Amino acid sequence: MIKQIAVLFFIVLFSLSIPAQNRTLASSQIVYTEQDSLLLVKLLNEFKERGNLRTGKLMAEMGKKLLGNPYPDNIPITLGGKPPADTGVINTEEKLIVEFRTLDCVTFVENCLAMARTVKSGNPTFGQFIIELEKNRYRGGKMDGYASRLHYFSDWIFDNTQRGLLSLPKVKCDQPIKFNIHFMTSRPDNYPVLKSNSEIRSQIASIEKTISDRRWRYIKNEDIAGCEDEFQEGDIVGLVTNVRGLDMIHAGILVRLNGRIHLLHASTTHKRVVITHAPLSDYLSTKKTITGMIAARPELK
Repeated sequence: MIKQIAVLFFIVLFSLSIPAQNRTLASSQIVYTEQDSLLLVKLLNEFKERGNLRTGKLMAEMGKKLLGNPYPDNIPITLGGKPPADTGVINTEEKLIVEFRTLDCVTFVENCLAMARTVKSGNPTFGQFIIELEKNRYRGGKMDGYASRLHYFSDWIFDNTQRGLLSLPKVKCDQPIKFNIHFMTSRPDNYPVLKSNSEIRSQIASIEKTISDRRWRYIKNEDIAGCEDEFQEGDIVGLVTNVRGLDMIHAGILVRLNGRIHLLHASTTHKRVVITHAPLSDYLSTKKTITGMIAARPELK
């Protein structure tokens, strides 16, 4: 019993060590439970001596520790979920939510990247994780209201690439593509904040136009198997969709099993974090709404 109390005290102390000189958010702007913070700190403590790994490899290894964690009931609309119930209460104040016990595909990727960068920083603490999570989740690395969240995954890849957190590996079998983005603003009734706030709706519309103006290169589903050797374990992938108004409908992390690339992801089908049984190319061949993928490689900058 004394040992358990001592371990718990160590973990709580470890989780609260927020470097004041780097702090950008007030405690009231951060939402987390004790259980989630303890799970995070346990993982950081387990991997704190493995900062010599590549960022992507470290990200994949830490992500595997979350296998089995359930998918949340409230699947984001852009990932195929239903609109939230109308409670009559609309909160437009953005908060940084830290959650590990339930993960959707995007928060899974965000958390794994933030954890890996926290370990690589040499300061594997809860406070440093908060800094890293804000850095990859929000435009320019700063939380500044609802519109600062990188709601579209191609925008998440673009913004983090621009700031050096990610790079876009050159792949021999890619093809040009542009996205026509309007999913959120064409369905404002599905987003209480957009429905109730015309200013935020205009901000999102402007962001959608900017995203639509970008040119990308992606790998079609049928071409993935032929260029697997160009990917690394820990590469992040956004799965391109043919759903009107959207860019990507799913995201995950590449891992290698028996020489083939598979997807480590929070699955809407299995309702938990899993690794696909089939190689990625075979897995995608069964997905009618997914046409290909864009890969991004974690960097430490």
